[in-house]
Parts: sequence; structure tokens; C-alpha cells
Amino acid sequence: MNTEITLAENTLITERQTIETLLPTPGDFDKFRRFIANASLENDALNQASYQSITKAFLDCAKTGLMPDGDEAAIVTRFDKKQGSQVATFQPMVKGVTRIINESPTIKSFHVKAVYQEDQFDMWADENGDHFTFRPSFEADRSDGNIKLFYASAMLENGTLIIEVMTKSQVDKHKESAKQPYIWNKWYAEMGIKTIIHRILKRLPIKHPEIIKGLESSLNLELDDSKRKPTQDQIEAFTALYSENDKAMNWLGKATYLTVKAELNRPKGE
Repeated sequence: MNTEITLAENTLITERQTIETLLPTPGDFDKFRRFIANASLENDALNQASYQSITKAFLDCAKTGLMPDGDEAAIVTRFDKKQGSQVATFQPMVKGVTRIINESPTIKSFHVKAVYQEDQFDMWADENGDHFTFRPSFEADRSDGNIKLFYASAMLENGTLIIEVMTKSQVDKHKESAKQPYIWNKWYAEMGIKTIIHRILKRLPIKHPEIIKGLESSLNLELDDSKRKPTQDQIEAFTALYSENDKAMNWLGKATYLTVKAELNRPKGE
């Protein structure tokens, strides 16, 4: 096995206890570790990445509770011009993000779709809020060129419907600004769905900064790390619940919980 990957695996083993609290079940760590061991076999470019970036990518994945199996999430590489080398990054997949959203206790149901020209889609708002209908045509041409829009909807436990819609032309603007448009050319529908998920996530009562950052990386969007710092509201909420850690973690989300805790414990002046 490549030395860098071996170092990353050994580092993650030392963090086993922490990682086990983040994964869906404690027994998942052994499965998670196997993905680390096999990563370089599935992605040769990972052999050129530093163990620090490999370690961070797998830790970011663990914080979301997703498995880096290529189905829920993936560890990919990109060439970093500043470092002059390959860098490993975590990227959530549509299936994994959808699972995380649907498992949230604040979400009753979640749907995300590409809508094609022959499909019937209508959206309106009245005094009772937003509404929409979607009726797919089973005879529709499901090619990328026949997509007319993307939508994502979430029904909250309190009965509130949150919906986001983006036309194909709106999604195409994201594609045009991408640093690696060939990814969009190969998986346009998937990238469009990731784009609409990225938009609706910012409106949902789910706090997973690693997923949002991972989606932005996947979509080739510019990342602004200053936006990842916990807000004052989050810090105040955490402080109020600090003596009830389980409650705080559930309310904020595991990833944000850990981020806020680190912020509170940061020495003054840093």
C-alpha cells in the first residue's frame, strides 16, 4: 500500500473512538477502514496526494455519517496549483445527501428530481404557502438535452413545505462558471441535482457544513472558509445547551456541534 495512504489509515485508526460516534453504527468503522485501505486501488491519483489531505478528506466524510463507497460519498483528487500536487477531497453523492436529509428528525419527506420537457410540473403560492404538482411522463426522452428544470422539496415535521426550483438555464450558469466543465458534460443531470440540493440545504434546519462544502467542491464552486465559522446564534444555542450535550448535538447536527465546540475552546486571541 502507498506510504501516504498507510499514514492516513494509521492516523484515522488513532481517531477510531471519535469516528465511531459519527458513523451510523459503531460497527461501521471496520467497513469505513476498508474503504481507506482500498481507496488507492480505485483511484490511482490518490497515490500522489499527501497523507494530510487524505486524512482530512476521510475525516470530513466521517463527520457527515456517510460511507466513502462511491455510492453515498467519494474521496476524489484534484490538482492544487498552489501546492503543485494532487489533493484528496471529500465529495458527497446524491444518494448519501438524500439519506442524511431524510433521516433528519425535522424532515418528514424530501424529494429531488430532474424534470423533462414531457413531464408536467406546476408550482404556485397562496395564503397557505407554497404548493406544487409533478407528474412524470413515462414516455419522456430522458436525455440531458431534454431537461427543462430541477426541483427539490422538503416537508418539515411542522407541515411547512420548502421548495426550490431552478430552470435549465439557471443551472447552466453554474456549469459555465465551473473550473472543470468536463465533469458537468459527463454527468449533467447528477450535477444539476447536486446544485438544487446545495441551494435547498441552506434553507433546511439541518447543519452539515462538511456536506455543503463537499457539494461546492463537487460543483467546482469557489469556497469561502470564512463562511464555515459558526454563527453567533449557533454559539449561543450551544452555550445554552452545553450541559446537555446530546440535546445540543441533535439540535445543531454532529458536524456543527464539533465545530462550535472547537470554537468555544479556542484560546482567546486566535
